[in-house]
Parts: sequence; structure tokens; C-alpha cells
Amino acid sequence: MTLYDALCALIPDQMEGLVFLVEQEGLAVPRGLNDNVTRLAQTLIRLSQQRTDHPQLLLDGLVQVGGALPTRGPEALNPIAQSLVPLLERFYRTPSAREGLVRRVAIEDEAVYRAVLKDPRHLLVHQREDRALLVLLRRILEDLGALDEPAPELHAAERQLSAAVGEDTGPVRAALQAILHNHKRLMQFQRWVPAGRTLQEVMVEVKATGWGSGEGPRGCSTIDGPLRHGPLGEQTLEQVLDQPELGQRWALLGHPGAGKTTVLRRLAIDRAAASLEKLDTDGVVVLPLFVSLASWSRSGQGLVRHLAADLSGEDVEPEALVGPLQQALDEGRALLLLDGLDEVDPERVLDTARRVSGLAERWPQVPIVLTSRPQGFTPLPAPFTGPSGEDGKPGPEPFGHLELQPLSLTAREQLVANWLEPAAAAGLLRRIQKDHALREMAGVPLLLTMLCLVERERPEASEERPGLRTEVYKEVLRLLMRGKPTGDPTKHQRLPNRDLALGALERLSLGLVERGGVEWRRETLSEMLMADEALWTKLRQGYGGVDHFLEAVEEVTGLLFAVDPERERFRFLHRSLLEYLAARALRQQGERWKALAGELNDPAALGRWAEVFALLAGMLDRRKARRLLELLIDLNQPLGLRALATCDAVEGEDVVELLAKGRPAEWTGWNRENEQALRERREAIEGLWELVGDPVRTVRLLERFIEGAPPVDLAFAWLALEGRREPEAVALRERERFFGLAGRPVQEVGVSWVEVPGGRFQMGSTPEERERLVPQEALKRFQQLYDSESPRHRVEVTAFRLSARPVTVGEYERFAPEHRARREWRLPDIERHPVVNVCWYEAMIYAVWAGARLPTEAEWEYGARAGSTTAFWWGDDVEGLDAHTWHDGNSDGNTHAVGAEGHANGWGMSDMLGNVWEWTQDGQRRYTAEAVSDPVGPGGSSVRGVRGGSFDSEPWDLRSAFRIGRSPAVRGWLLGFRCARSGPD
Repeated sequence: MTLYDALCALIPDQMEGLVFLVEQEGLAVPRGLNDNVTRLAQTLIRLSQQRTDHPQLLLDGLVQVGGALPTRGPEALNPIAQSLVPLLERFYRTPSAREGLVRRVAIEDEAVYRAVLKDPRHLLVHQREDRALLVLLRRILEDLGALDEPAPELHAAERQLSAAVGEDTGPVRAALQAILHNHKRLMQFQRWVPAGRTLQEVMVEVKATGWGSGEGPRGCSTIDGPLRHGPLGEQTLEQVLDQPELGQRWALLGHPGAGKTTVLRRLAIDRAAASLEKLDTDGVVVLPLFVSLASWSRSGQGLVRHLAADLSGEDVEPEALVGPLQQALDEGRALLLLDGLDEVDPERVLDTARRVSGLAERWPQVPIVLTSRPQGFTPLPAPFTGPSGEDGKPGPEPFGHLELQPLSLTAREQLVANWLEPAAAAGLLRRIQKDHALREMAGVPLLLTMLCLVERERPEASEERPGLRTEVYKEVLRLLMRGKPTGDPTKHQRLPNRDLALGALERLSLGLVERGGVEWRRETLSEMLMADEALWTKLRQGYGGVDHFLEAVEEVTGLLFAVDPERERFRFLHRSLLEYLAARALRQQGERWKALAGELNDPAALGRWAEVFALLAGMLDRRKARRLLELLIDLNQPLGLRALATCDAVEGEDVVELLAKGRPAEWTGWNRENEQALRERREAIEGLWELVGDPVRTVRLLERFIEGAPPVDLAFAWLALEGRREPEAVALRERERFFGLAGRPVQEVGVSWVEVPGGRFQMGSTPEERERLVPQEALKRFQQLYDSESPRHRVEVTAFRLSARPVTVGEYERFAPEHRARREWRLPDIERHPVVNVCWYEAMIYAVWAGARLPTEAEWEYGARAGSTTAFWWGDDVEGLDAHTWHDGNSDGNTHAVGAEGHANGWGMSDMLGNVWEWTQDGQRRYTAEAVSDPVGPGGSSVRGVRGGSFDSEPWDLRSAFRIGRSPAVRGWLLGFRCARSGPD
């Protein structure tokens, strides 16, 4: 018997509240305990280690210490709180209801727990503030679905309470105003922006995609987890947070310059402004609390005191903010915005990740967003804040993952318009559209902002404007070193010796990257500069010493600036510029990069060095760049391919050879790194047209690339040829020639085609269908997923052909024999089972090889319905599932041979529902009520439509209308496909 079981057995019914002190792996200090109970818990931990065979001793200790805690009787209630007693009595008459109450509000004081179990009125006298009680009580009643009746009484009590206690909102107001002040201003770039512009005015909407609560991308490697935890589509962070059913805690990942910090700052501004408006009419407001994780980890303070110090000022002392901040967090009236896990000092990263997880455990009602670059991201321990498990203890609810997406076309146009006059904006947008490298950069907010700055400063020299990332940084650095404008628009404040200053900043930057972190003490900067004796001598002669040099750099360029009044701590204007300067310094140190490249094997150091090496590749000559890229691709393929995309020193031949050399022998499953590597490979292949310039040479390179290529690389080459009109490209897209060169000659696989007549149908589902067939808990938790089936709308489909069954293992392995290693089961007649463990790219290129294509989502649903208008092709009843599909109730946990009796719909297509999920050709489109003809989702979407359910699906997910989206890089043991052809032969 475990200690936990022994305690549960010994504690009488009225003492059940004591078990909250016990966790799965022993006793631990729960969140938010007062000092007495904390000492009690620590005593119990000690006792549990010494007397695990005598649980009665533990119980005696609980009773002894718990009985000493101060309690007041219900008679001590003030008149306003006393008026709420009837509400409590109405809803908590029975012992079981009272037990539900104390569990629901997570009372953590053992004596209070016991008292409330006996009489719920004790709840009212053991809250720190009556207003907090009212908020809590309202939340309880909302959860119970019982708010309609008592709502007027609650609102009346709240109004009386506010008037009676005359709440002091001064500290809260000061905190909100400090948040606005801290984040509304622009960065140092504002010296080129018209006066008065703010962050809200200049920045634009950035969207993210990702996964809800679960293990995040690394846990979504296949479709073997709950499908309802799939990609969320593209949304803003604010939209995600406004849907708490998707999750409360998020890791927001993005590449350098993607806008991670800006997204958090803008959210802090918007939420703080909204709370200030509400403060006078409703004292209960949400505090958006922005925290630099690097600063917090270094401060040695608890989070509340760190925040209080950060938000204090002339109007309010830190101590006055501690109470309101603590209360807001305890009551779930806060939003934690934790910026830059990858910027934390390397030796503090793991501890900081654990502390963040601890924040989630302590304040489970508080939404948390944490940002980091993907490179070197440290996974967060899953906090135990989720729903109760079978044993009654809370289960883990890991952070969901979001990844920032490139700016949409609309957002790019808006950002350019924010910075430039109309004529200049139009000119820059035209140049971006014509240039592949510029189009890629324009999706990154920081780089597009820098392009705008260059455009503002050099309108007369369009042919000299930068086209690659390293060139953009070089040009922006030139502008910053030129100095900020003075009152005379023709003059700038200048550094005494710009070349010396630039050399010192490069030397300093490389040392700071090696050291890690985002803020550094003045003494650290001095030591680094003085370590180079020749440089130190020149700085003394040119600037009079380090302090004067730092002051001049800050005043004239803003590249490096103090973050405190005492000028003891400094940081760079933007981390990307620090990395660019470090790369410049490394270029001047010969082949020292070879020794430093070993750092890329260390996950903790990868985040510091990845961008430096990516930028360095763009600064070297062809021979050195080729050697560096080979090393990077070997050490870290996504990083190597990212560096390849920004390196203009290499030729097309280098690209093809590097990609072929970097071909993974066989990647299994899926994770963020695999997806990124595949995306980079595809972009590198498609970029050959502009890199090489000559169509004849490009096609020859593509011919070399596809020789012996795996299916994924064949798909990239085929997509690179798509839409090209050059005769050489058209010739290579001839199917027999293309696959002959690839060593996979075209064969006849004997597909059984069904002629699908053209016609109209109602695509999607109605809310009534979902309410009838999908459990309420699933509808509530995954509302956005199920809502994507609406509105139901009329679709006209042109006649086409659809294969009568999914592609089988035997058929697919005639095209790709290497797939045998990925067979999921060793079952009799496995060759007749539907193939699984193929990504979208592999499914698409197989279909091309077979002289076909994948069906669109509209074609797939039209064929699955086979003229029906019901939830399933046989009707609306789930009882038909066993007869017509393989699903979680009859499949024994594996696929089955295609074409089983009774599994074909009215038009002769078998296994449209169940057995395996099926890829579709197009990206997921957002439904509208308008009638459409042959709709096709966005080809550039980050997700592709997946339809039909599988042998592991629940009944409601086998409906003809149900849809999910998956990254085209995903391989899954539930995921297959079937082929389609346009029109009759």
C-alpha cells in the first residue's frame, strides 16, 4: 500500500480535504499555502521519508497542526457576505455537493477545507477579500450552469460591496499605465519614423498556427494521437487566447525577426488599454504582465516582486504593487507574457523552464504565453494543472505549441504603407513581387521593416538596394552607424571614428554571443574590449575610454544602450543585429568557425549560434561557403538549409549537390525539425530558377537532382516544374521521362476507377447534425475544429473519376519498394491493406506516377456522400458503422484489407469512411455560405485537408462532413490516400 492509499484509507469522510497535500510521487508543497500550512507540508515530507510504514503518525501531525490554524465562524460574516448565504445553501445542500464545492475552488488551507465541508458559509469568511469571493462564486455558478437564477443577487451584492469598501484602484491603475508606457513606444528605429507614431500604429497582424494542449508538435508526429488536437489553422495570438477551450498555456515559437516580442508587446498594450477603460466601472480587470525571462532568471527574485519592481515608478512604490499583483494572479485575473526562453543565460535555461512550469501549477487559471526561437528551444516540463485523473489527482496539461507564420500579403502591404509614402510603398512592393529573395524576406516583420528603412533613406538608388538577408543587415547597419538625423535633414549626428567603432562592436558582439544572454553588465563589456590590447589603446585615444565609447554608441546609433538609470546593464537594439556583427567578426578570424561549429551539437548553445552561422554563410566566398554549408547540413539540416537559402555565393550546382548529400536516408515520423527541413529543401529547389537564371541550366540541375531521389525529393522537383512554360521544363514534366530519370519507371497498377457524375451537393454539416451526433464535451473543447464544417453551402462539381478504394501497400511499394521498412503491421495479406505512413508529398507524387492526382476536399466529400444528404452515406444512425466501416469499435486496432463486403457506398467507392484517413490535394479553405463551383483550397497553405476517419476513429468523426488539416510533412499510421482523375478518358 502506498503512502497516498494509506492516508486515503485512514482519513474520515469529513477530513477528505487533507489528501490535497499528497501528490503522485510523495508529499509536495501545494501552491498558495500560508506559512503555517507550508511548515506543515514540509514536516509531512520529512515524516514521509522517515515513517512511511506508520501513516497514522502523519495523520496525527495533520490534525495537530491543522487544528491550530485560525478559523472564524459564519457569524463573523459582514452583512453583504451574509446576504450570499442563501445562494450557497441553495446549491450546496448535500455533503456531496459541498465536497464538489471545495474541490472546485481548490481550497488549500486544511482547516478551512474541513470547515467548508461541514458548512459552506465558512467559504465566505476565509477569502482574503470579499470582491475575490464574489468573482470566485460567480465562476463556480457559471461552471455549474446555474448562473441565470442568482445572477441579479450576485450583481447587486457586488455593487454594494464596491460602494461599501471604497476600493483603492490606484496601484492597479498605476500598473496598467506602466504597462502602456513600457510597450507603446517603438524601438530605436523610431528615429526614422514621424514623431508621435506608436507600436500599435506601425505594427501589423501576425498569425500563428499550431497545436492545442498535448505534447505539441513533437507529440503530433503521426495521426496516432487524438485528431482533435490537430493544427488550429492560422489565427492571431489574441484569437487563440479568446478560445480557452483550446488551452491556457502556449509556447509561441518563431524564427529571428518573426515578431515574437512585438506580438507580446502589442497584446500587452491592447489588454492594458481595455482594462484601464473598465477600471472605473468594474474593479475586476485583467493585468497583462510582460516578463523578460532573461531578466527574471538573472534577478534572483520571485515573479511577483520582479514584476512589482519592473512596473514601479514615481507614482507607485514596488511594495504597493505586490499585493494587487499577487491577488490578480491568485484570482486568475492576469495574463503572463513570458518573452525569450532562448535568451536566458545557458546555465539558467533548465531552471527557468522548470520555474515557468511551476508558475502554471501555482496559477492554473492564468493564461501563459512563452516565446522562443525554434533553434535551441527547451521543452517545458508538463505542469500538473489539468483535469483530474482516475485517482482524483490533477493530471499533466502540457503547453500547447504555436508557430508564427510569415506575414500575409495583406499584412505586408499594410506594414509597408505604415512606413512609407504611397509612391515609395508601391515601388517597394513591386520590387518585392519580382524578386524571390525579397519575397521570402518580406514575410519576416523585422526584415520588411528594415527594407522600408532602406527605402526611406535611399530613394534615389533603387538598383543598389539589398536583396538578401545579409545585405539588408549590412545596409541597416550602415544607416545606424551613419547616425540619427538632427534638426537639419541633410546632417546626422556622427561617431568620431566609425570604422573603429564598428570594429569594436564586431569584437564585442562575438564575445557576447559566446557568453550568452541578452543583457550584460558594463564591467563585462569593458573586460571584453580591454582583452584586445590594440583595440583598447585605440578606443582610449579615439573616445577616452569604454564609458565614453558606450555613451557615444548609444547616443548616435542606438545599437547598444543602457537599460537602467545607473548605466550598469546594457543590451543590443535587436538580437539579429548582434548576430550579424558577430558573424562579421567571425569572418575576419579565418577558419575559427570550424572550432565553434561543434557548439551546434549542444541544444543549449544551438539557439545562440544558429543565426550567426546562417549569416556567416552569406558572407564567404564560394569555396568557403560550400565547406561551411556542408558542415552545417551535416550537423543540423534545417539550419544548413536555412543558411543555404541566404547564401548567394554558391552556384546552382552547389545547391543540388548539397541537397543530394543532405538527403536523409530515411526519416521516420514527423517533428518540427523534419517539417522545417522539408520546407527548406522545397524552397531551395524552387529557388533554382531565380538563382541560376538560365532555364536550360536549371532543368539540367533538376535532372541531376531527381536521379535516385526518394519520393519526397521527387515531389519537390515536380512542384518546382509546375506552371513553368519553358520548353525544357515542359519536356521534363513528361511523366515517363521524369520517372525514368528518377529510376522509377512508370507501371500500370490497375486502378479501378469509378465515374463520378458532375452535380451539385450541400458541402459541410449543420449545427443540428453536430449537436445530435457529437458529444457535448467534444463540441465544447474542440469547437473551432467542428465549426470548420460550417456553414453548409452549395457546391457544384465537374464530373471526375475516383479510385474505388484507397491505394494499397502492394500498389504503393511497386513505386517505392523502400516503403517496406515502414510497414506498420506484419499481418496476413498486408499487401491488400491500405498503405499508411506516407506524407502528402509522397501521396501526391505517387498519384502523378500512376497518371492521376489526389482529389480535392470538395471532390472527396461529394464522392463520399454518393448522393446522400445524411451524416453517413447510409443514413444518420451510428448503428450502421459496424456493417459499413472499420472504426475504433470493430477494427482490433489495425487496418483491414480494402473492399470488404458492405463497405462500398452507393456509387461503388469502398472505405470512404473508416479504415484510413485520406489526404486531399488542396489546402483547407474557410467555408462561406456562398455557392461555389469546383472550389480549391489555398495551395500554399501550411496544412492539407484530411478526410474520412480511420480504424481508430470514434463514430462522430466518421461523418462525411468531418474535416481536419495536417502538415504535408506528416506521416501517420492512420493516414493513407486514394487517387482521382479529372473528367472521363
